[in-house]
Amino acid sequence: MQQLLKQFIRQPLVHFLLIGALLFALYYAVNPDTQAKDTIVIDDEQVGRIVTVFEKEWNRPPTEAEMKGLLEKFIQQEVYYRKALLMNLDHNDEIIRRRLDQKLRFITNDMATLKEPNEKEMLAYYQTNKHKYLTPKKYSFSHIYFSPDHRANASEDAKNLLSAIRTSKAPLHEMIKKGDPFPFAYHMEELTAQEIAQQLGDGFISGLQQQPAQQWSGPIFSGYGVHLVFIDTILQSVEPQLASIRNELIRDYQYSLQEQYNTQLLNEFRKDFIIKLDIKEPARKNQLSQLVNINEAR
Repeated sequence: MQQLLKQFIRQPLVHFLLIGALLFALYYAVNPDTQAKDTIVIDDEQVGRIVTVFEKEWNRPPTEAEMKGLLEKFIQQEVYYRKALLMNLDHNDEIIRRRLDQKLRFITNDMATLKEPNEKEMLAYYQTNKHKYLTPKKYSFSHIYFSPDHRANASEDAKNLLSAIRTSKAPLHEMIKKGDPFPFAYHMEELTAQEIAQQLGDGFISGLQQQPAQQWSGPIFSGYGVHLVFIDTILQSVEPQLASIRNELIRDYQYSLQEQYNTQLLNEFRKDFIIKLDIKEPARKNQLSQLVNINEAR
């Protein structure tokens, strides 16, 4: 008999049931007034949500057996959810915090996307944020490359050639031969500063922006070495027509509303809380208080 009892106690299911019993015993001991039965209502709206989620995933309605399983799953989740809240199991759970924060933001974001600006609002938003929509300045240029790996003084060689070619009428391909082989293009057409920097580095575009157009100039430096440049054209920034960026404006306008709604909602919620810092080191507390909106006293 004792052997059978020992085997019974070793069963994982027994351990699970004992732990569950202890949890609920603790819950009822701490919350003696919450033993009244709660009501779980499955209405048309809830059934519709369950079916919609299933159809989105499987592209068909659930069968009768699947619907039974879905409803059983909903009841189980609702029971566990309510019991977990009553037992305070959501306390200090980082995953739950993140999910609820995300869900609340979804609600305010949906509110913003429902608001499409009228023409007056669109124009006002465009006028305020016009600088964001300027077409970037673009450069078309040619260059001669001098490799520091193949020359004792690439910079000096570039300066000497610059003095000679400023009075020369030789075509570009002849000029290029006076430099060293370059792994990429010798002529670049209508590239933005960002695109040029991606190919030749920030130092090159900084030097290029200081050079005059329609003449050989330099030397300027890149991650590869030294360059002489001939800027053909510089296309200045242009304000686009509002109609050409309408969809982009609506998207940005709605995003700005999302940020505005989220800020307003957070400010309203914060009114219901006392925010305080419990930092031992005074200097550290003072530093953090400059970063956080403290309202220790109501």
